[in-house]
Amino acid sequence: DGTPEMPVDESLEQFITEHYWGYCRQRDGSTMAYRVEHPIWRVWKAKETTVECDAASLYGTTLAAALTTPPHSTLLAEGSAVTVRHGVRI
Repeated sequence: DGTPEMPVDESLEQFITEHYWGYCRQRDGSTMAYRVEHPIWRVWKAKETTVECDAASLYGTTLAAALTTPPHSTLLAEGSAVTVRHGVRI
């Protein structure tokens, strides 16, 4: 809805879009951490949200239950090119 805006400091939009670290579980049970770099993304607040998929098949029954309830909020992030740095085992 409207014009995209920079997320307000400490807002939900900023929390969702400004994650600069990723984590991935390895087959041996250890975890890799990797840095993600991108400019701050402007966001639009969505007027409506529709999820049309078989969430249980895609994500499992636990997450599917969460996806069938109305969302607290929705947004669309502008996006950009992203750099993912080489990970380190933690």
